[in-house]
Amino acid sequence: MRYQTVSMEWIEIRSHDHWFDPGAMRFFRSRLPKTGAMLEDGRALFISSEQYDAYSPRLYTLRCQATDGSIDTVGDFQAYRSRRQAMIALRAYAAGEMWPALVNGHLPETMPGYPRKEATA
Repeated sequence: MRYQTVSMEWIEIRSHDHWFDPGAMRFFRSRLPKTGAMLEDGRALFISSEQYDAYSPRLYTLRCQATDGSIDTVGDFQAYRSRRQAMIALRAYAAGEMWPALVNGHLPETMPGYPRKEATA
């Protein structure tokens, strides 16, 4: 499946619930990137990050906005330890290649976009 980059502002405008309300974002210590991905079927993908408290790590979640504006989590909540892992998962999901290993935040070396390590002798 192909996708195009869209602004998070565009995704926020399509939402009809309180997901993007400033109070909710503060409560969950949420952060959003500047862009997301619009799929051919009208769904939008984006990454959110949340931090439980000041002492906890910031973790990343892949989200999908349906054409009606509702938002669901793709895979597990806070499945990714880095923004880079979440971006690789977003691209794989958009391409129709969402592997079960991605749901647990593990990136197999066979995944497109994942740098392969050279074998050492």
